[in-house]
Amino acid sequence: MTKKATVISKSRNWAGLHHLYPSSQIIVTVRDLRDIAESFERINEGIKALHSYADDLKMYASMTEPQKYHYHFNSGTALGGSFDELRTFMDIFQRNENKVKFVRYEDFIRAPALVLEKITKFLNCGKYEYDLNNIEQNAVFEHDNAYFREKTSHRTETKFKPWSEPKRTLSPDFHNSVVENHKWYYEAFYPEIIS
Repeated sequence: MTKKATVISKSRNWAGLHHLYPSSQIIVTVRDLRDIAESFERINEGIKALHSYADDLKMYASMTEPQKYHYHFNSGTALGGSFDELRTFMDIFQRNENKVKFVRYEDFIRAPALVLEKITKFLNCGKYEYDLNNIEQNAVFEHDNAYFREKTSHRTETKFKPWSEPKRTLSPDFHNSVVENHKWYYEAFYPEIIS
């Protein structure tokens, strides 16, 4: 696709390193916070003895919804700990729109060819044909359980899975709290949800 030096990382630490790579361009994927929490809920639902990332090492399965909310959004977990990094990327974008491209996960899942075309254009890589029915597994992938004690998997599927409505099991009160307490996020990335 390109001969440019490329780093693909899910790390949340790049916002603090962008000054070392002044000509770099950064693609930041965002997702509806409610669905991120739901994703963690699905991952953890079958693991009865997984302790949380929180300092108290409380078992995730034993948490109430308010405790899960606090765990996901008010602690240094994989989700809550990334908000400062995201705000840094938002600041970089405000100063130079050519440095950062935000991609909504839902947009990518619904229209992958269109979003990939926009990313390719943003990176000035020229036209590229993506084969979403033959996706290669990267030889290097992250193990979140080594860092965040989360049992997520970053294995790549061989075929692109089309959009399906997210399954939500957490209560409407939980979801309303997410939106209400993170209006800055929804205003920036999902204004249609709060309008």
